[in-house]
Amino acid sequence: MNKTETAQQRKARIIHSLSFASNSAFGVVFPNEDTYGESHRKLQTFVKKVSNEVLSNSNTQKYIGDDWETVWGPVVYSHDQNSSYAVADNTMGVYYSKTKKLFVIAIAGTNSISSFGWMKEDFHVNKTAVWKDISGKGMGDISQGTATGLDVLVHKMQDGNADLLSTLHKFILDKEITSAEVAVTGHSLGGALSPALALYLSDKKKEWCGNATIQMSTYPTAGPTIGIYPTKNKFKETNNFIKYYNDQINNGNIIYESVINDLDIVPLAWNKDDIAKIPNIYKKYKIKDASFGTMALIAVFNTCKKGTLKQYMYKHIKAETVSGTFNEEIEELLPKVFKTLQPGSILANNYIPKPLQAYISNLENLIRYFLQAAYQHTTAYDKLLKIEAFMEQYYNVKKTVKAEEIENFETTDQKVLMLAGDALGINLNDLSNVN
Repeated sequence: MNKTETAQQRKARIIHSLSFASNSAFGVVFPNEDTYGESHRKLQTFVKKVSNEVLSNSNTQKYIGDDWETVWGPVVYSHDQNSSYAVADNTMGVYYSKTKKLFVIAIAGTNSISSFGWMKEDFHVNKTAVWKDISGKGMGDISQGTATGLDVLVHKMQDGNADLLSTLHKFILDKEITSAEVAVTGHSLGGALSPALALYLSDKKKEWCGNATIQMSTYPTAGPTIGIYPTKNKFKETNNFIKYYNDQINNGNIIYESVINDLDIVPLAWNKDDIAKIPNIYKKYKIKDASFGTMALIAVFNTCKKGTLKQYMYKHIKAETVSGTFNEEIEELLPKVFKTLQPGSILANNYIPKPLQAYISNLENLIRYFLQAAYQHTTAYDKLLKIEAFMEQYYNVKKTVKAEEIENFETTDQKVLMLAGDALGINLNDLSNVN
């Protein structure tokens, strides 16, 4: 334990550690050998095994404490029940520490191989949902993607036959808990869903906390915007989700502690003025290309109501950024093939039509951008959140469990290449092995 660390800083570090540990299903696939149910069971077993080991392993306990117990889950949700393989679209677990009087609800980020996560949750922002229709209180709209993800967490994820709220209610009664904090946390997609779930639980508190005094809090990281704010002549004040959420913060109903890396492009979605920063975010590091502007423009159009050019005006609940550090070393992951794949070279002439060779440098620059973006959205947060030591032990735990369950464990570098490659539609791990 860092002797200069305050109690709040230590609590935040523990919460973030459990948040990142919820992502054990990232990139993991269990083939459908017999039935889908069997492959999903294996995936669920793997995730729970990693979670149990994280809570009980003496090396990880050094950083989170040794009295955490699992309340619910972690549960894996897979939307496509007819897929040829089981993949996690959403993962969430609930943990409790008696000595800390603290619940942590940890929500995983987007799984790079989940089309449902990308298309139905992350990118579904050209349609909105009314918050009051969701929780029965409040005002304003949230993105349909956030509403879909929240519906999965609250209604579609079951541990046995128990959902989240009923489990919390029973646990609080059985353990005779009179007071506690419930911290909802998540990264990326989890950084969008965690504040939404925290508000939902706050609005629905009478249904699950009994007579206990519960302080709601949320610790999102790297999340995009989820709510609509009114602008002159477009929305009435009664449609202001951002105001409603901030009222809950100001009234003490929810503690809101977010962390956003200012070199991370994901939190720039879906506010149009923030999206405009995406093309040049790494400009001073000599990474700039027209392709980034094109993608940003597509992102702006994605915020328009379907079939129109009317934009939904998204805004962060609280804009809190920290200064990130550009990673010079990450460019060493650039596939070595680009050192020899130059216009007019023997390798280029053998594999690439001459009219396309002029674009080789564009592709190289695009990959440099996405490698940096993938790093800034993932591994960079380990240092920003001061959880590097925990994450090292967590990866060791996951690697051990994964070696027992399935083959092909990805390293941290491979994870960055996977994220960047998925965005580009290129297998950069394979390309890196080309001589």
